[in-house]
Amino acid sequence: MSMRQKRLLRRVLSLLALVTVVVLVVTAARRGKEDNPETPAEAGAVTNHDARYTSLTYDNGSATLSFALNEAEEWIWADLPEFPLDDTFVNRILDLITGLQPQQTLTEPEDLEQYGLDDPTMTLTAGLDDGSELTAAIGRKASGDSGSDYLLLNGDESTVYIVDGALSAELSRGIYEMMVLPEPADIPENRFRRVTVETAETITVCTAYAGAEGVPLSWRSGGANVTDSPVLKALLEALAGAKPESCLDYNPSQEAVTLCGFNVPAASVEVQYVDENGGELTRTMTVGGLTVDGTSRCVRFDDDPTIYAVTAERLAPVLAVAESGLEG
Repeated sequence: MSMRQKRLLRRVLSLLALVTVVVLVVTAARRGKEDNPETPAEAGAVTNHDARYTSLTYDNGSATLSFALNEAEEWIWADLPEFPLDDTFVNRILDLITGLQPQQTLTEPEDLEQYGLDDPTMTLTAGLDDGSELTAAIGRKASGDSGSDYLLLNGDESTVYIVDGALSAELSRGIYEMMVLPEPADIPENRFRRVTVETAETITVCTAYAGAEGVPLSWRSGGANVTDSPVLKALLEALAGAKPESCLDYNPSQEAVTLCGFNVPAASVEVQYVDENGGELTRTMTVGGLTVDGTSRCVRFDDDPTIYAVTAERLAPVLAVAESGLEG
């Protein structure tokens, strides 16, 4: 064999050795991936579709809530269509499940009990206008990451996804947290004309008298001039800013009304005031008992039967007058 042939043979043997090493590396990598099915999710969503959502039902472990689109293409609470729903919350949930991109995908999951998916903590069904449905089941929090959840899509038990906890956080919201609260207009102090604070035992009436143009109102109660009373000023400030802060019961039963203290209210308040055009208006507020946590009071406004919460701190000046009059 010539020297040239020997050099050619050595090159061929080197190339064969290199190819063998590459084959071994690739094979090992493939085996490693098969042995560990928990891999980062591939780019792209797992819930892509062109259809439009028309209904949404979910069970968050505390309540089952259903929503639907009405004829005006607005989301409503299916159980009570007249409920003043803030549908941004529904749209937020639908945005989260549209184009859902998992953080990780387990393509060969073990027993679903390991992921809390044998008995899901939350379930969801979204109907689409093409007649199909998207379903999801959320299990326990992912190991080592309390902000993420295990999830099944469309009943497919062959794949478990790890998803961001934003979806379960939105589903945890109660229906009253999704309510559009009424926003009564603020009443500037110079527009109050008469305030009546009444309890089962006492009635305190404060009446404002207008003087010459540019002269502040003069307030009297029981014949006494109380214009400079700090108790009166605190009362007017409290009433000017008294607004529903959350809903406790939208359509309360008589039992709920009693439990909230409205059978013997802590105070009933009537405010007479004028609007910016001089028109005479009246607002009423009935203050019931404390909420369970003791931080707020149960309150009803005007003829609205809904029971709202207003912080006890906000109402303290009102209850001070109810208890001790303007000398409280």
